[in-house]
Amino acid sequence: MTDPYREKTRQLWGRPSRTKRELVDLLRARKEALNVSHETVDAIVGWSDRLSSKVLAPAPRRGLTGETLQAVLDALGLGIAAVILVEDPEQTAKMQHRWTQRGVTGPRPVVRCLENHCDAEMGSTNTEVA
Repeated sequence: MTDPYREKTRQLWGRPSRTKRELVDLLRARKEALNVSHETVDAIVGWSDRLSSKVLAPAPRRGLTGETLQAVLDALGLGIAAVILVEDPEQTAKMQHRWTQRGVTGPRPVVRCLENHCDAEMGSTNTEVA
């Protein structure tokens, strides 16, 4: 038997979200497809009443942070498969004049992370990735 929730949200899978607003729209659509209330999302996440309605509103009154995004994803049974960063030529053109190049100040730390632990070592000023 086909899961009706999965069928309703199947159209969302693989659909790119290029802005924060589009991401919120996708989250809201998933919540609606599951037919759960904001109160249910609040209870699952452990938020105060109506916080999810502010975060997931068409014109959000509360911002979506990294922590709130992960909480909502978990509550709605979602995960992120990949994040692909691409240069936005229009935004680059707007910002490029503000980019002040930093001078060489000596060796920069090289940070290596394994799972939940990061170590910093002093390395060369070479910025090449190994």
